[in-house]
Amino acid sequence: MCQRTRWNGVTRALIRSIITRWGSQYNSFFSLLRSRDPARDWSIRKDVRDELRSQDCPVLLPEAVRIIKDNSFWLKLEAAIAVLKPVNEFQHASEADAGWRSIPFPSTQPLVEWMDVH
Repeated sequence: MCQRTRWNGVTRALIRSIITRWGSQYNSFFSLLRSRDPARDWSIRKDVRDELRSQDCPVLLPEAVRIIKDNSFWLKLEAAIAVLKPVNEFQHASEADAGWRSIPFPSTQPLVEWMDVH
């Protein structure tokens, strides 16, 4: 599931996380990070600024704009992606035709050890 929009002639999509899809968190976070510049551009548009000042401002709009402008949010998102990326790659490799044989042993070792502990 995604929401598409055009920015500088490029179609962008925000991919929603789906609880039954293993890679959807990574894909959702990554699509949000790719949309950082369009989101920042949107947050400073005149119509958005006008709506923020209006009496009929949607409840979540000020919070959305605050988060979009917050550099620490984007840094935390990048950190979460860095954690999820190896898991996502591991998942894709494990679903490939060769399965476990396509994954080099050293890259799977931390995951196997973690699974043994938990």
